[in-house]
Amino acid sequence: MIGRVEEVRAAQVLVALLDAGVDRQAQEAASGVSSLHLASSAGDRALAVVDLLVKAGVGLELVDKEGRTALWHAAFEDRRKVVKLLLAAGATKTATGHGIEEQLLEAAKAGNMGRACVLVRSGAGDAVNAKQQTALHQAAGQGHVIAVQTLLRAGLARERVDASCSTALHFAVELGAVEAVKALLQQYGQSCANSSAHDLPIE
Repeated sequence: MIGRVEEVRAAQVLVALLDAGVDRQAQEAASGVSSLHLASSAGDRALAVVDLLVKAGVGLELVDKEGRTALWHAAFEDRRKVVKLLLAAGATKTATGHGIEEQLLEAAKAGNMGRACVLVRSGAGDAVNAKQQTALHQAAGQGHVIAVQTLLRAGLARERVDASCSTALHFAVELGAVEAVKALLQQYGQSCANSSAHDLPIE
């Protein structure tokens, strides 16, 4: 109840400021963050404030000094409702190399499945890097078996090949990540091993 009261008060203060004519696109000089960046990081308890800022026309694609949007901050802080709101409002998933898709690739490579799951649910599942490698490629290439299993359950790009026509299974085999290989084979069968460029290096 206290949190809800604080949210209402914050929204009331914001309305007053907007009515007073404050610059809606203002950004902090040192960090470059906007009011939407701050509210998006604050989380679901600030959802009403985020909604007001979006409806007031605060730029969804404003970036801070690091090139990160409000959507990036919301996803990074695991603010799922805020992410959903921003995406519905038209926020793009990628911005200046710091979008939520990049976050997913980094999380998968690091084996950080808590963050990866949030990002997949946020709509970043189609993320690929410059080599056309998906999050599943990244996780398999590092031997993160739990990450591989989780991404597979999320339905991520199972047979997708990268720029060299390699699947995630190729990556796992080349690494010698036996458990990751087993997870991939168990999930969708050995038929995915056949790529147009080369056979799996299993011998």
